[in-house]
Amino acid sequence: MNIQNPVQPYIRPRVQSGAGQYSGSRKKGGVVDSVVWKPVVKILLFFLVPVVAVNIFLGASIRDTDRSISVAENKKYELRLENFRLKEDRDFLRSTEQIERMAGEKLSLYKPKGQVVKYNTRKGTFSAVF
Repeated sequence: MNIQNPVQPYIRPRVQSGAGQYSGSRKKGGVVDSVVWKPVVKILLFFLVPVVAVNIFLGASIRDTDRSISVAENKKYELRLENFRLKEDRDFLRSTEQIERMAGEKLSLYKPKGQVVKYNTRKGTFSAVF
């Protein structure tokens, strides 16, 4: 023991840090009083719950609309391809060669190649047709 210096070393106790150390310092009638916070919480909940509900509803509606738009665009693209294919088929079927071929198959009508002759029943002879 140091007789000349009667002051002894002092070690401070360790203090808890965080929200727990301030919890005991609240006094009634302060800003943090529950009487003040109850109306504030009620007002926030009154506005917050409908806003969140509307946000969720509108978000779902927008997602559904986006999905239906993408489905419609895909269908439009498929229909354009089908229309292009059908126009090609129509042009092919309207060609002279195709009409002659189909007439030959369906009606047994053929365009003769070379010289065309006609049989004259009165004379019993064949004559050339131009």
